[in-house]
Amino acid sequence: MSSNSKVLSNRIVQLANLIFIVGLIISILMVPYGVYKFYFVRKGPIGLILIAVMIGFSFAVLFGLGLRLKENTKVNVALSIVSMVISIYALEIFLTFWPGRGIPQRIGKSENISFDKREKLEVINDLIKDGVAAYPNPIPMEYLKEFINKNSQVFPLGGISDKTIVHCNESGSWSIFKSDEHGFNNPKGFYAPHQVDVLLIGDSFTEGACVESNENMGAILRQKGFKAISLAKGGNGPLLELATLIEYAKDIKPKIVFWMYFEGNDLTGLNEEESFAFLKKYLNEDDFLQNLMVRQDDIDRLLIAYVEEQKGKKESKEIEAVAQQPIRFDLKGMLELDHVRAKTKLSLPNPATPPPPIFKKIMKKAKRIVESWGGKLYFVYLPERSRYMVDEDQLFRDPKARKYVLEIISELNIPIVDIHQEFLSHSDPLSFFPPHAAHYNAAGHFLVAERVAHRLRQDGFK
Repeated sequence: MSSNSKVLSNRIVQLANLIFIVGLIISILMVPYGVYKFYFVRKGPIGLILIAVMIGFSFAVLFGLGLRLKENTKVNVALSIVSMVISIYALEIFLTFWPGRGIPQRIGKSENISFDKREKLEVINDLIKDGVAAYPNPIPMEYLKEFINKNSQVFPLGGISDKTIVHCNESGSWSIFKSDEHGFNNPKGFYAPHQVDVLLIGDSFTEGACVESNENMGAILRQKGFKAISLAKGGNGPLLELATLIEYAKDIKPKIVFWMYFEGNDLTGLNEEESFAFLKKYLNEDDFLQNLMVRQDDIDRLLIAYVEEQKGKKESKEIEAVAQQPIRFDLKGMLELDHVRAKTKLSLPNPATPPPPIFKKIMKKAKRIVESWGGKLYFVYLPERSRYMVDEDQLFRDPKARKYVLEIISELNIPIVDIHQEFLSHSDPLSFFPPHAAHYNAAGHFLVAERVAHRLRQDGFK
């Protein structure tokens, strides 16, 4: 063997040794990380913790023994390990960035459904060319961050008023609505005091995401004879919903308020909302008010400027969004092979954790506010799609908090309308969602409105 070949051979063996040493170190580190993850984070049983420890030690022993293999065998095993690791992480990266891209369009094609393939900006620009003042649907949780950083004099909770709003597309056609005088998805003329029977507070599910304006919950309640208004905005969590209740509902003074709780992300959204000291003023200060009802001109100027700026940057997820949810890159999740484990049914159960204490505080204040004008607060539990697709132990954290959420609401003596039980009573709960999409379809909205109306009639409200 020539000296150059010998040097190359030695370097290959050294590289193989390095691979085994790195594997040994990672395996050893897996032991304390496993204890932390399963005991302190997931609050798992002792058996699960012992399994994690045993796996870590077993891999450490195997990598240690690998260092003692013959050189040729060691190199071959090291190459196999590297190839396997690269393949697994390549699959994880593929699963991270591929799902959702064009799925509704492909579903539409496979089911002979006419699907509008235009992106949101294309739809908006086409409407503008036709002389229509069209805008996307900016959501508070997106623009609040920027407005707070800019020390804005007003922080909107509604939307752009009296304009054509292009919302979203999950079933084939873009949902487009004409916003009311405060930027919500309602007809005009529902803001006079004591003129509203039913007011809905919620997020995009209640706002009517991806269905026609005459198919959402509020519209169906109006069709059933109730004077109903929706003050819902996409992305809102409990703290933003409380702020909206204070800014708008206090002036309207509806007879009934339905708090539409979406189990998919309301608690996760609340965690983010808590970081805004401005929003917490609505909870902690009884006299805090921006008087948004009389500042719509300022709100329109601010939001239109924001939308135009974002259109130029093409960075706003609300403007860029097409039919699917935006893909978020999660480095920690990628390293832990979240998508591969989910596909191979190796995902560990998420822990069932109670809502943060602020949730009960919010609901208690909401009830007190509604009762201050003689109104009544109801709590509507809206289930997410995955609840009907996976086993209970594979649900994410927010849906797993269901038991705790309902216990808190019961303790506060707030009547509950449980839509999950209504979906379960049907042979195919997934029929209330579009294929491979998150929001309710028209049938889902109709069922929710029907159950809300039924509860009102049951409680003697005509």
